[in-house]
Amino acid sequence: MPSVTLSKFECTRGVLPRICMWCGEPADEIKTKSFGWFHPLIYLTLFIGFLPFVIIALVLTKRMTVDAPFCHEHRGHWARRNLLVSGTLMMVLALGIGSIVYMSSQPVGQRDEITAFFCVAAAVLLFAWLVLSMYVSLTAIRVTEITDRTMTLAGVNEQFIAALQEDRDRDRDDGRDRRRRYDDVRDDFDDEFEPPDRRPRRRYDDWDDDRPRRRRDE
Repeated sequence: MPSVTLSKFECTRGVLPRICMWCGEPADEIKTKSFGWFHPLIYLTLFIGFLPFVIIALVLTKRMTVDAPFCHEHRGHWARRNLLVSGTLMMVLALGIGSIVYMSSQPVGQRDEITAFFCVAAAVLLFAWLVLSMYVSLTAIRVTEITDRTMTLAGVNEQFIAALQEDRDRDRDDGRDRRRRYDDVRDDFDDEFEPPDRRPRRRYDDWDDDRPRRRRDE
């Protein structure tokens, strides 16, 4: 499924079109989701050691929250997937702990076929859980990049993207009214993507309440 890049303003100010991000049907609920992302090159630090990788990843992780519109049927889009992954992980851990307890209770050199079965089953289930986790992640709405001002989400429905672009086109300011009022060009999305030499003379914070807002419901 395609991806879309949202500005920080769009993610948190309730201006996203009321179209379900997953199926493209009219949305009646808003689900707040916090994402974290770091550059994939950080995985190379695993060659240095696991602890350095964790420290560097924590320091360089960027986070952003989005108020995502969903229909009633898909309101649990992320919750159901998290429950599936965490539930199956608990099963794998329970089997692994049970295997360790059983093995430790057997005399050394007298471990039977049940011990081997537990070991093989735990390894197979762990591998199956890793595959399941990867599949669930790749088939969900997921983050692919976060910057200081934008967040890119993959797996978003095309109808949502089309509605968002329509909103942006409708609200793009090419006239004189807002120029006369503010003496510059303000917008809640396109100023995030303009090159430095084309940006307005004055910039305002995303949370400036005096800033014009896009319509919430159309």
